[in-house]
Amino acid sequence: MTAGWRGGNPSLSASAASTRLALHFSDRLPQREQILVRIMAMRADGDVEMAHDTLRAYLQNYPGDAEAWFLLGDDEYHASHESIAPLRHRPEEMLVLFDRVFGLDPSFTPALIHPLEIAFRSVDAALIQQYVSRVLAVAPGSSGALLYADAADALQTKDPGALGNLLARIVATADSAGADLGMQAAQAVGGPVLAAVITLSPDDRAVALEVFRATLDGTHRDAAAAMLAHIEIAHGNITAARTLLAPLEPSQVDALRLVAAIDQRDAAAVQRAAQRIATAATDSVWRRVAEAGYGFAAALGSDTIAGLAQVQATLPRQRYSAGSAFDALWFRWVELLAE
Repeated sequence: MTAGWRGGNPSLSASAASTRLALHFSDRLPQREQILVRIMAMRADGDVEMAHDTLRAYLQNYPGDAEAWFLLGDDEYHASHESIAPLRHRPEEMLVLFDRVFGLDPSFTPALIHPLEIAFRSVDAALIQQYVSRVLAVAPGSSGALLYADAADALQTKDPGALGNLLARIVATADSAGADLGMQAAQAVGGPVLAAVITLSPDDRAVALEVFRATLDGTHRDAAAAMLAHIEIAHGNITAARTLLAPLEPSQVDALRLVAAIDQRDAAAVQRAAQRIATAATDSVWRRVAEAGYGFAAALGSDTIAGLAQVQATLPRQRYSAGSAFDALWFRWVELLAE
């Protein structure tokens, strides 16, 4: 039930609407489902601790409920482990709850999403293969499962053509604003694949980028330019990056500059980028991005606690779009909080 709403990774607004609808008609559900609906409503209202406590009490009575174990694992992951940074814990410590779900129901696809993210962050070939095999078994032939599998192979072989093709598929998927397994795969493998391309030799990187451009064939231009700019910035080619970013919508360029400045831990540059976004903002969304930017500047400067609190207060009110600047800022907040 609740996993059905979350398994396809719907937008937050759609998920909240489903929760409200289920809560409205909860008296028609069996008792166990009524409890799960109330737990989902608590989470949607931001009462995470109460939801967590209720969920643990529920599992005392229903220890064989795979969906409830998944919700508990999902809560633990988002509270302690969500990041795009290298792992700070042993991978198996984060996989216990999800593996328990698989033990109860091997076909429970939603419980594969975070383990796949963890596996690719770990750069552990055996762990990656373990979970890629599972997703291929439960979702054979899907674009998401194939993207996971192809990424696992390319990260092992370091074949420049395969990496370039993958990078193009990641850009095309992330730029589509979909809400399916393909988007989840693009988010999980995007960082490792980009890092692999960046670390190629100059000749191999040229091959990878030639395949990247040929695969996209002029489509997804803004997203492709932003990806290429990341690669140029990683190699210190700031002028080339600026040339790539120049044709983009000003707000998108400033958002990329904001993220890059946060990654460089440059409080002054973060402040300038936030100011540019605030000056050019034409709607409430970009004004809130600017507010988050000011929070990051404070967090990186002299007032870490207040700055992180400002970012937290700003971002959760947004409707996140996978692969967007909002997601990028959210992940940077999680990283800074962990530091």
